[in-house]
Amino acid sequence: MERNETVHPPILATLTSTQMAELQRQFDQGDRTSFDVHIDSYGLDRVTGETVWNWFAADATDGLAIPVNEDDHTRGPEDAPVTLVVYGDYQCPYTRRALQAIARLEHRVGDRFRLIYRHFPLREIHPNAQAAAELAEAAGARGKFWEMHERLFARQDDLDPFHLSAYATELGIADEESDWQVEAGHHYADRVEEDLQGGIRSGVGGTPTIYVNGWRHRGAHDEATLQRAIELAG
Repeated sequence: MERNETVHPPILATLTSTQMAELQRQFDQGDRTSFDVHIDSYGLDRVTGETVWNWFAADATDGLAIPVNEDDHTRGPEDAPVTLVVYGDYQCPYTRRALQAIARLEHRVGDRFRLIYRHFPLREIHPNAQAAAELAEAAGARGKFWEMHERLFARQDDLDPFHLSAYATELGIADEESDWQVEAGHHYADRVEEDLQGGIRSGVGGTPTIYVNGWRHRGAHDEATLQRAIELAG
């Protein structure tokens, strides 16, 4: 079933990733009282809150709003029967854990699926996630996205500006003619924002959020569960 874009509440584009995560969590728990309290705290009226709640309830959040395209960061065979799209945050330990499980699957059944990574920095709770995502994009512009991606997750506890600058130097991203931190405030920030807004349109509220062949994976993110999801999809 194709996603009907006309049902997407425009107000969602004005919410932060953390606000979306909170609303999604409250909806998943069926906690309408807390949901309404947060709607009020965001300066929204109850009619808008009802619209957002009904959008969640209509399973509008199950489909991937932005199809996989040439701008995506892709790893794995193009003709694989299954595509995993992961919305993640470089400071999120749960994202790292899920990607570790996926990496193990790549070693064992890597011919069955391809991986797409999209940025969803939870800026309000992970202050270094945005800059890390921009650095990954700067690396991607030089053909080193996945190399930087792996380094950022491997060193997740050291993503402050000093360490990010060191990683940029180590991979040849920063030099005398090109300062990734200067560039990041422009082109790369926009690229990260594109992923973020696409995630919000899909109903992503937290990280990691995984889509299997365009549909949201509602199960656990461990290796066995994800392998089962891949087998069922492909």
